[in-house]
Amino acid sequence: MIEFGVALYPDDISISHDIKYLEMVRKYNFSELFLCLFSAENLENSKRIINIAKEMGFFITADIHFDVFKDHGLNYEDISFIKEIGLDAIRLDKGFSGFEEAMMTYNDFGIFIDLNISSDYNIVEKVLSYRPRKSFLRASHNYYPKDFTGLSEEYYIKSTSFAKLNGLKTSGFIFSQNGDFSIKSSISKTPMLEMHRNFDIVTQAKHLINMELSDKIIIGNCYAKEDEIKKLSELEESILSFDIIPMKGISDKEKEYLEFPLYTCRGDNSVYTIRTLEARKKIKNICVKNNSYDINRGDIFIDNENSEGYEGELSIALKNIKNNGNMNVLARVKEEEIFMLKYLDSWKKFNFNFMKGNGDYDRNR
Repeated sequence: MIEFGVALYPDDISISHDIKYLEMVRKYNFSELFLCLFSAENLENSKRIINIAKEMGFFITADIHFDVFKDHGLNYEDISFIKEIGLDAIRLDKGFSGFEEAMMTYNDFGIFIDLNISSDYNIVEKVLSYRPRKSFLRASHNYYPKDFTGLSEEYYIKSTSFAKLNGLKTSGFIFSQNGDFSIKSSISKTPMLEMHRNFDIVTQAKHLINMELSDKIIIGNCYAKEDEIKKLSELEESILSFDIIPMKGISDKEKEYLEFPLYTCRGDNSVYTIRTLEARKKIKNICVKNNSYDINRGDIFIDNENSEGYEGELSIALKNIKNNGNMNVLARVKEEEIFMLKYLDSWKKFNFNFMKGNGDYDRNR
């Protein structure tokens, strides 16, 4: 089950705002808190937040820099101070040699050690070579405020897959387009993947969920809006819900296909379309010819009354298709989510969500 969480930066805003934010996200079962502790001063300012978050039931991870270790006399043989301030895990922004991280997993306090696999995914192999206590070892990524510096999807898959194959729990970042700041007060966007930089927060989360590699998803900037938090909490891991724009002029019978709660991809894959099991069996509406335009990748369509034996079958186009007049275009998947059609494999479940405030899809515009 995916767990959601938020990041806080206590130096940059009043504690009262942070507390209200934690109370709000906890209502929606967010359970992870990520803190950046890059200085001794920052650590002191965070203690109250840590205590309050612990009372609320958050699992708290702190991103810790070497300077904090040095300022508090910490070393890999004694991390008791981390337990004293209430942390559950420490993320080593810059790691040691591998030996030290492995030894830290044998601490007496149940503290988890989180490896940064964005900077060096080989760190997992290094640490594992020193035989750590794997049940207390985790892996996570960075986020990238500077434009054009985020991870590629390919690198994310490569590095995270290696950690998962070795039995480690993993976490990744998304961000709110409505956020005001993150690690620095002037920085608001914190994508992990560069391709996410202009995506809304729900699309980012859907992408990570459907890659099935991150166990925890953290919002890296402050503060996400409550409606965003609510939408994230409603996502289901096993169902890919596409945001869609309905076609202008569709009938009530056609709209019923878009409102159907759950579709299943057929097991026999086609390179041209995603075909469904349920439409012909459960809806059974026979629709007259309507909006029979040529079909583009990302269009949702049904076979109309002219398609003998296939009337009412709902499909999604994976490629552009010449329409012979037997198919009605009902809607279009949101442009930013069309790339996720690749996750509609055999027997995958999906449904549709009408986008608000976007009007209808008009092929003639």
